Amino acid sequence: MNISGAIFDMDGTLIDSMYYWRNAGKLYLTNLGITPPDNYSELVRSRSVEQTARMFHEIFGVAKPPRQIVRDIYAVMEWAYREKVELKPGAAELLTGLQRQGVKMALATATDRLLLEPILRKLKILHYFDYTICCREAGKDKNEPYIYEKALAALGTSKEETPVFEDAYHAIYTAKQAGFPIIAIEDASNDKQKTQIQEAADVYLYNLMDFPWDQMIFPAQKER
Repeated sequence: MNISGAIFDMDGTLIDSMYYWRNAGKLYLTNLGITPPDNYSELVRSRSVEQTARMFHEIFGVAKPPRQIVRDIYAVMEWAYREKVELKPGAAELLTGLQRQGVKMALATATDRLLLEPILRKLKILHYFDYTICCREAGKDKNEPYIYEKALAALGTSKEETPVFEDAYHAIYTAKQAGFPIIAIEDASNDKQKTQIQEAADVYLYNLMDFPWDQMIFPAQKER
């Protein structure tokens, strides 16, 4: 695979945060005296925080307006990012290696910028990215390819040489249908869709340390 650019998801791909995202809304409901349904994880799997907040308000009967619910969930995640969340093993090494090989990198995430930049600075990886964008800024979630197309345009690289690094099936499916190569990262939050993810991926990594450097051709190699 030729790689001149790379578009990274953040949660579940570069940082080990999906446990907290899966449980932030559940904890929020429980604290309000609302018992989450047994299929809670399936209900929120591909929803943005804004969509989840609307569901809490309209279906679960949370009296607060969706905008306030979003702020409350973000407050839970702000704590988790600050106190608990770390990089996935091999993430820093992968980003460093790609940068040394002349690969331009973008970050495309569903996480809002008010959480995005503090965690990237905390984990000391913000400087690797030539461009960052979140779904709120894109105006569309990852069920549509716009956020990836926007990141690609910012990088100025060719689509066939710009793989999308993702962990979640709905995002992988979207990027794949849009013509991007897919490098899928295993995360426990997606175990139920693991087979589908593996079938859709051009490369499947059980962890970031397994990145197949010897199978890739980079800009720095072409210049030699």
